[in-house]
Amino acid sequence: MLRLLVTGRAGCGKTTLLSRVVLHLPNLVAGFLTHEVRRGSKRFGFSITPLSQYDGTVPPHKLHSTLFASVETPSPVRVGKYGVDVCAFEKVALPELENALSSDRPLVVIDEIGKMELASATFV
Repeated sequence: MLRLLVTGRAGCGKTTLLSRVVLHLPNLVAGFLTHEVRRGSKRFGFSITPLSQYDGTVPPHKLHSTLFASVETPSPVRVGKYGVDVCAFEKVALPELENALSSDRPLVVIDEIGKMELASATFV
């Protein structure tokens, strides 16, 4: 299995790159994308978008996503100003990874391995 790791500074386009890969290869990808959630011009939090139901009919950023971290999330797990809802993250990420690894799709997308995601021992 080929493994690629895309790294770079915040805001350099890693999620945009993965979204475009997903958009152009809908039948080959599985996993999840993460996106920042904005209210106006301010970052409010982060969401996770599962790719298991993605069929290429809409852009990946238009799929249903789940908020898993925000400035308003009451949580003992904090990354900067964001409270992390580890359960919300795990409800999406873990089944997506299990499905991805058992599917015949050759490209597994994990769009973020950072402090918020690493708060889940099961994900780690």
